This record gives sequence, C-alpha cells and structure tokens, in this order.
Amino acid sequence: MIKRGISLLMVLIFLFVFFACSPQSNDKLNILLEEHSDLVGKVQYVSKEDNDGYDVIYEEIHYNQLHLFRVREDSREIPENDVLIAWDTLPFGLWYLDEYYSYTADAPIFFYLSRTNDVFIRDDYNYETDVFVIEGTEQKFVFSDMFTPSNAIPYAYPIPNKDGTDITLYSETCPRLQIPLRLFCENDIWYAGGISQSALFEVSDELLDTLIIDIR
Repeated sequence: MIKRGISLLMVLIFLFVFFACSPQSNDKLNILLEEHSDLVGKVQYVSKEDNDGYDVIYEEIHYNQLHLFRVREDSREIPENDVLIAWDTLPFGLWYLDEYYSYTADAPIFFYLSRTNDVFIRDDYNYETDVFVIEGTEQKFVFSDMFTPSNAIPYAYPIPNKDGTDITLYSETCPRLQIPLRLFCENDIWYAGGISQSALFEVSDELLDTLIIDIR
C-alpha cells in the first residue's frame, strides 16, 4: 500500500514537472518545426579538446559567452527587428526550448539566448579595444584606457549590494552592446563591476574625474 502510494506520488510529481516546468507549448514547438525547421541546432556547443569548457559555433564562426554585456532593455521582450537565427530543445520538447536571436542572421557580432538572456560575442570582436560612450554624455574612450581587469575575486564583492554609481557604456562599433557597471570604492580602490559579477575592473583616475567622483 505504501509502495503504491509512493509510486502514485512519483507519477503526480512527474506530471506536475512536465506541465509546469516546460516553458513552451506544443503549439510553439509545432510552429518552429513547420516554419523554422532549417534553424534547429544551428548554434552548436562543442567540447574543447582539453575538456576545458566548450566552443560556441554558429555558421562555422566561433563565439564567446560574455555575461558582461546586455543587448536588450527588457529581458522578457524580443526587440521588434530581431530575427530568430537558431533554436533547439530536448527530445519531445521536454523541459526547455532554446531560441537564439540577433539583429541579423549573417555573421552577427552578437546573438542571445532568449530563455536565459545569455549573450554570445563573435570571437574576432575585442571589447577592450573598442570605443565606448557613457550613456547620457558625449564622453567616449577605449575601454582598456579606463578599466583594468582586477585580480580581486568578483564574488568577494557582492556588487549588486554595493553603494556606488551606476553607469552604462554603449559600444561605438555596435550600439546594441551595452555594459552596465556599478562603480564602488573598497579599501580605497575604485572598482567597476558587472551587475552579474562576471567581471571586476579597477577604474582609472581619469574616468573618475570625468564622472566627477570624489576619490579622496
């Protein structure tokens, strides 16, 4: 009797997870199969030879996953002119449906996964040598001239909880590439950290002067 009850409970849990945790409906999956079957699996995750992570490949072009960037203001909405470039799912559409979007399907500088908001940057793009504009100003600079990667461990600094100054940088090469940063002072050193805590930089005095931040 107890075993039967446990079995029934397991079945109920499975059904609940199946219907409650799958973000897509059969209708959505059917539409993708009917209208975009040529796009399934076009973003590939290939294990590196040394098993140290994986390469992300789209149309034979390598991309890097960088949590530093934001490419859409509202993570719940797909910008009107963005196009679906790839999609994938587990067999029978269980658990998740991954849809990849970008501003173009032809060798985009970036694309993103709508389900998780992860951003993938083309391998030949180097943000450290790109020119960025500070939102709300006409100030522009090469990223590496103002920010130096810090040896401090980002997770030692709970960046979202820090009091500081929030700024957003826009790439001059591709304005859709935005870097939201929080500038804060810790042990007399000014840092800039991504809200996702994926990267931490030391800030130059020149940039602090530009932003009129008192570091004394």
